Amino acid sequence: METEPNIFVNPLPSAMKNGLSLGVIFSLNFILTPSSNAVVQVLTYVILVFIMLSTWRYTCMFRDNESGGSISFYRAFSYIFLLFFFASLISAAVKLVYLKYINTNYLTDLFAATEKVIQQLQIQMPEGYNAALSDMLSPINFTMQTLMVDTMLGAILGLIYAPFIKREKKNS
Repeated sequence: METEPNIFVNPLPSAMKNGLSLGVIFSLNFILTPSSNAVVQVLTYVILVFIMLSTWRYTCMFRDNESGGSISFYRAFSYIFLLFFFASLISAAVKLVYLKYINTNYLTDLFAATEKVIQQLQIQMPEGYNAALSDMLSPINFTMQTLMVDTMLGAILGLIYAPFIKREKKNS
C-alpha cells in the first residue's frame, strides 16, 4: 500500500539550503557589478536571469519532491519569499564585509557618482539632501537597504511565479 505524501512539509530546511546557493549567486553579482568591463557587466545580467530561473527550478523541485507534487499559491509564494529572504541574509553578510573591509571606497565613489549625475541633470535638491544621502550610504545602512530590497523583489517574483507553479492535488 502506497502512503500519502505529506503535503504540509516544513519549507524552511529546503528554503535555507537553496537560499544559501542563491545568496552566493547574489553576492557574486554584487561583487561583479562595479566593474567597468562590458563583458562583466553583461555577465551580471546573465546572473540575474540565472537567479530567476533558479528560483523557478527550486520552487518546482520543492513542489514535486517535498510537497507531494502539489502546492498552493500561498505555499509557492511563501517558499519563494523565504528563498529570497535567506539569499538576502547571505548576500548582506558578504556586502557588509566587502564594504567595510575590502572596498572601503565603494560607497564614497557611489555618492560622488550620484552627485555628478544630479549636477549634470541640473536637478535642484532640497536642503540637507547631501547629508541625508551620505548617512544612508554607510555600510550598515546600505546593507540593510539592499537586504530589504532583495526580499521585496522576492515577494514580487513570488507573486508572478506562484500562479504558474501552483498545482492542485490530484484526486485518485
